[in-house]
Amino acid sequence: MKIGLKCSINEGLRQFMTDSAMNDRIDNKLSARHEIAYRDDEIDLPELISLLWKKKFRIFLATLICGCLGLLYAMTAPEQWTANATIYQPKPRDTLELDRLRAILDIQGLVGTKSNSAIYNDFLLEFKSYNNISDYLQTTTQFEDYVKNNNLNSLEQQKLLRTWSEWMKISPEDKKGGLPGIHLSFSFFNKTDVLPLLTGYIDYIIRLQSKELFEILEDNRSSQIESLRLKVKLSTEDAKRNLAREIEGIEYSMSIANAAGVSKPLENFNYGDRFPITLGKDALAKKLAILKSLKIEDYMPEVMELKVQLNRLENISFNNMKLMPFSYLDTPSSPLRRDKPKRPLIVILATMLGGMLGIALVLIQHALRQEKRTLTSGYEYQPEYAKAS
Repeated sequence: MKIGLKCSINEGLRQFMTDSAMNDRIDNKLSARHEIAYRDDEIDLPELISLLWKKKFRIFLATLICGCLGLLYAMTAPEQWTANATIYQPKPRDTLELDRLRAILDIQGLVGTKSNSAIYNDFLLEFKSYNNISDYLQTTTQFEDYVKNNNLNSLEQQKLLRTWSEWMKISPEDKKGGLPGIHLSFSFFNKTDVLPLLTGYIDYIIRLQSKELFEILEDNRSSQIESLRLKVKLSTEDAKRNLAREIEGIEYSMSIANAAGVSKPLENFNYGDRFPITLGKDALAKKLAILKSLKIEDYMPEVMELKVQLNRLENISFNNMKLMPFSYLDTPSSPLRRDKPKRPLIVILATMLGGMLGIALVLIQHALRQEKRTLTSGYEYQPEYAKAS
């Protein structure tokens, strides 16, 4: 009995000692796990610098690859060059010929000559018109060569025209209004072609304006000429009738004077007759001879005035007129530097991006390893914890 009781007591003490040792081991494992987790949450700057130094070749390789890619793009990217010009409202010397023509036409009563300000505003509207830009580009050798070399169909040509037309720009020289003038520019991928294309388009718009203005003036002149010709015709017919009627009346008066035997002018004789004979036969004969020798213009001077006006209108010519709707504040000039690509900037940014990418990859790889190590520590602990349970 005593022996059985003693064995039970010894067994209980041994079990108690075993549980105590197990609990101590569990507490140690939990403390170690929390310590590892705490260290993972901290940023150890010396360790981070040491890590980056150890992985410097990877970072350098990523930097080198991105730098080379940036250099390759910078060398192969399409270039963009821009020609610029600045214009303002025309000065008197620019519109001298037009002002002279306007004065002449005003005297002749012709309308349709716009003011200098209106012509300047029309130029700005015509310059920004997509239809004008498209029509002009289709006439250039640059467009024709590009279409031929790339074998573009009609739809692709329309897309190309839309893209190139967006490179033709017009904007205020100073959007805040501090500087006068309007800025004109055109961008292109070929330095040698950008200036001729800009100046060619400016001349193209001037020709369109000149053609439109002179067509209006020509239409007005033609209308005025037709009107004057009709007036001359009607006035000439009236003059001929009046002259014939007057000659016929004098002939009747001569017959009456001859029958009355009146050769000399009669004094103090006022006989209201349709065919007067007071001048006498001799004077009437002289008057008749003069009337028969007169031209229509001499008989009715108004016809002569109309013919002179008509002749002046017919001699007005618009062929040699030169229209200048603006003045240059800055004449078109060749670009001194390209707009795109900024090769040094591209290479620098690509290199910096490569360095940051390399560092990011190293840090991500290190974080994944740390996470894996933490999970592995937790898995080693789980069986013992389960066994203790």
